[in-house]
Amino acid sequence: MKPKLILTCVCLTACVVSTPAMAQGEQTNSTNQQIERKYDRFKDQTTVSLKTQTIRQVTRPREELSLSVEATYKGERPSRPKEVSLIFHSVAERYVYYDKADVVFIVDSKCVEAGTAYMMNALPSPNLVKVKLKLTVPFDTFRQIAGGKEVELKLGSTELKLKEKDLALLRAFAGSFVEESKGAR
Repeated sequence: MKPKLILTCVCLTACVVSTPAMAQGEQTNSTNQQIERKYDRFKDQTTVSLKTQTIRQVTRPREELSLSVEATYKGERPSRPKEVSLIFHSVAERYVYYDKADVVFIVDSKCVEAGTAYMMNALPSPNLVKVKLKLTVPFDTFRQIAGGKEVELKLGSTELKLKEKDLALLRAFAGSFVEESKGAR
């Protein structure tokens, strides 16, 4: 009876210990699937994109805000980009954003004014209005935002707090670039 009890305890302990490690491995793998890297040999540049993630959803009146991220660098080898584009996708019953929207982040209680997001396109229809806005920030500003533990976003009049899963994706995106050597010239 005692050996069976010990064997059962060992098996349960192994299952409990391996589950978080497996979950973390799965999370890292799914994070990597969200980041796409494409090299254009004609332009000799690589574009890295973070697939669109929903960051806000309201049912009545219907409104959804999503975010994708993109950066480009010269060559095929990973290197630090100069700037990062945050692309906001809005789907709503009415116009929430027009031709531009000021963007401010609060990162760990510190205000980071990111600039203005400008409209890339708008597709109005009788039931929904789809708007795409683009904000370009220096890479260091993006890293500051992505590195925050608590990040709030104000896009025009919309205010929201980014979820941990969204921040994890932003961190993974920021970490997908190789830092240039400080001593290199």
